[in-house]
Amino acid sequence: GYLGMSVPSGFALSWITPETLTNAFIGTFYSVPLVATGGSGGFVFSKQSGDANINILPTGYLEWLFPDKESTAVTVRVTDSTSNFLDRTFTIAVDGNWYVDGDFILMDGNYVLTY
Repeated sequence: GYLGMSVPSGFALSWITPETLTNAFIGTFYSVPLVATGGSGGFVFSKQSGDANINILPTGYLEWLFPDKESTAVTVRVTDSTSNFLDRTFTIAVDGNWYVDGDFILMDGNYVLTY
């Protein structure tokens, strides 16, 4: 169920979380819950493809430690307790700007990475 709601088994597994997620901010930890409904409950979430720096927790949270590009996509699979699954590709836009200054990369005026 979702937030205490119970969904009768036999209903089709479906995503509640929309394909376009809230914007991330460059260089700032990003976390968003992923929500599905239907199926037989007992959901487990897993990443099928996408940015190596994005983690999908089995409990349904998408975490991106250090957003570092304009946008990205990640495909996530939700699997219910009877092995039914459904994939969805989520897109995340990233706000903020990178500036290159010699050997440094600046994030909105602050040095954040060196090479």
